[in-house]
Amino acid sequence: VGTAAAGTAVSSFWGSLMAARIVFGLVRVQEPLPRWLFAAMSIGLLATVALGFGLHHGVSIASGALIGFACGPIFPWLIAETPQRLGSRHGANAIGVQIASAAIGLSLAPTAIGVLAERYGVNAIPWGLAALGALLLIAFGALERCK
Repeated sequence: VGTAAAGTAVSSFWGSLMAARIVFGLVRVQEPLPRWLFAAMSIGLLATVALGFGLHHGVSIASGALIGFACGPIFPWLIAETPQRLGSRHGANAIGVQIASAAIGLSLAPTAIGVLAERYGVNAIPWGLAALGALLLIAFGALERCK
């Protein structure tokens, strides 16, 4: 991939992630938040699988942008929903645990994906991300069943 295409892909991802945070920060969602979370996680997973197939540079750039837009609201929505799930007594502590867990994940996930890429090549990166996306959906499903 050329430098210009790579720069476009990275900018599209981060730009769409920022756009999603702005859009969903300003627009109140009408449906129950768990439906929106499931949809965002599912769209992110499907876009990651599309990225894995790498059909064309344009498709890969669009997939990356869609991944960014789908991932944008997930963390803020999960944080926002925590007090409703656990009540005000435990909500603040749980949010602290969520933030700490996110920090750990921000260290471990790129390391694991990097090891995967070193061992199997750069084309393994989207598949590793898809595995993480699938784990996220499974964990969210388990969380929803605990209600």
